[in-house]
Amino acid sequence: MADILQSNIQRNLTAEKVEKKESIPMQTFRGLDENQEGNLSETKRKVSDRAMETLVNVSETVLPGISTTYANFTSTQSGGEKYETSTKFGNEVTSNLPLQVLLFLNVFYFPFHFSILLMVTSVKYSLLNYLYQFVLVTILVAFLVIELVRLYLGYLGNLKERVPELAGFWLLSILLQLPLVSFLLFNRDLILAPIEIAANIIMFIFIISELIVGFMALRKMARYQAFRYHVQAMTDSKVYGYINQETVTELNEVETGCGGDLWWLN
Repeated sequence: MADILQSNIQRNLTAEKVEKKESIPMQTFRGLDENQEGNLSETKRKVSDRAMETLVNVSETVLPGISTTYANFTSTQSGGEKYETSTKFGNEVTSNLPLQVLLFLNVFYFPFHFSILLMVTSVKYSLLNYLYQFVLVTILVAFLVIELVRLYLGYLGNLKERVPELAGFWLLSILLQLPLVSFLLFNRDLILAPIEIAANIIMFIFIISELIVGFMALRKMARYQAFRYHVQAMTDSKVYGYINQETVTELNEVETGCGGDLWWLN
């Protein structure tokens, strides 16, 4: 009996050792499998993020403004009530199409207009007194330089949506170019020719139209960029916990003043 019991005990001990030896590799394999799964999921996440970033960059290059940025704010009012707001904004095109059409036509008409002025001036120059000879030559030189600068600023400010350039275009139009064209059109002492009157009338209409449309384009562009500045300042700041109510009121007034053009805030 003792021999039988001893053999059974040895057999059980041997079986336990075999199980322990087998369990160690299984646990090791399980740990390796978990690490491999974790590395695989991390790799998939990185690839997915890179693919998404590439897609956004390509879409933004082909279609500017198609991507939308969301910024979440959490605020606490004085009464303790919490609320969340979500602001989304994209790139709204504020370039004015009617203004660009006027500038395009003005660029093509300006050489013909100035050629007519030079031709008429060469014919009537000897008929004018010395004062008007000096004044007319000075006005033509100033008109040429100002018109080139004015059209350049108008193109640059409208197409690239730059407020300073567009403001310079508008100021040159109303302060310098409009008085010069008016002097050439309405001063009868210059011995005006019919073709000269017709050319100056067309240029006068161009300038008046550009002043009206340019003012509306400049106002819309300035309000839009001011609003973008405030929104960008709010989204870039990492201070959560309150929203400056004066800033929110100001932004609402800007949105109302734009006449609903800020569609990207809806």
